[in-house]
Amino acid sequence: MNQGNHYVVTVKGNQGTLKRHFDQLQCTQMPTTQTVEIDCSHGRWVERFTRIYAAPEPVIEAWPHAKSMIVIERYGEREGRVFNAISYYLSDLTLEAKAAAQLVRQHRDIENGLHWVKDVVLGEDDSLITHRIPAINWAVIRSLVINLFRAAGLTSLTRAIRMIGHDIPKLFSLLRTN
Repeated sequence: MNQGNHYVVTVKGNQGTLKRHFDQLQCTQMPTTQTVEIDCSHGRWVERFTRIYAAPEPVIEAWPHAKSMIVIERYGEREGRVFNAISYYLSDLTLEAKAAAQLVRQHRDIENGLHWVKDVVLGEDDSLITHRIPAINWAVIRSLVINLFRAAGLTSLTRAIRMIGHDIPKLFSLLRTN
């Protein structure tokens, strides 16, 4: 059923066939649109090259409604170290390169603001809980903790955990004020 939703999905390393299509695409097609952005902030500099390609038929067969294949290359320097990264994205939207770059950055903000916090600060990826229901329960608890701290104006979860983690009355006060 078509509910009007669209997708822009990251192509991961374990999606070998799709990744090969991206690699071949760059050798056989010209991008339909492209853009370059330079960002000098937060003590780093980054050049982002965003290129959009039309999805070829084999990709469309595997991914219904796929229209755009997005390639973003990032070059730069962070904390004195040079880096170079390439990321692939697939979408059912026909996008201009600038719009695609913006969508990807918005997704990265979500990834960094929630998933990274869950994985790195709260150790979700290292959890030894393997049964489905307890894993879901702990995921809900982690999300609740993140939302309670942020609603209280605590933007750094690491500092919030250090500051409030062992202060039961303060923890309960978060529940009462939110």
